[in-house]
Amino acid sequence: MIETPPALQSKFEEHLQDKAIPDNLHRMYQKWLRFYLDFCKKYHVPPKYEKSLPPFIEKLRDKQQSQAQQEQAIKAVNLYWELLNEMGPLNCSIVLISWRDKQKVSILLVVPL
Repeated sequence: MIETPPALQSKFEEHLQDKAIPDNLHRMYQKWLRFYLDFCKKYHVPPKYEKSLPPFIEKLRDKQQSQAQQEQAIKAVNLYWELLNEMGPLNCSIVLISWRDKQKVSILLVVPL
């Protein structure tokens, strides 16, 4: 399992706060983001690619995740995409640079155009 880059994790946490996601759910949303990014890396799918969501959810079904868990994962991924759009290309680049500095795989963030 990959680790979410610290800069992205922090921004995502702020985004969860801004969107009034209850604090007790933040860990779960962070977990779904990690799972999604791991899925994208494993199957060579750009994480900003909307068509990646159905196969990801299918994988969760295969792993016996409940309907509620699948819906929560969908919401987490949508919040991630929303965050990328709000951050803009410059800030997404900063996240990529930060991730490279820690010698992590950097292909998991797609800079929005």
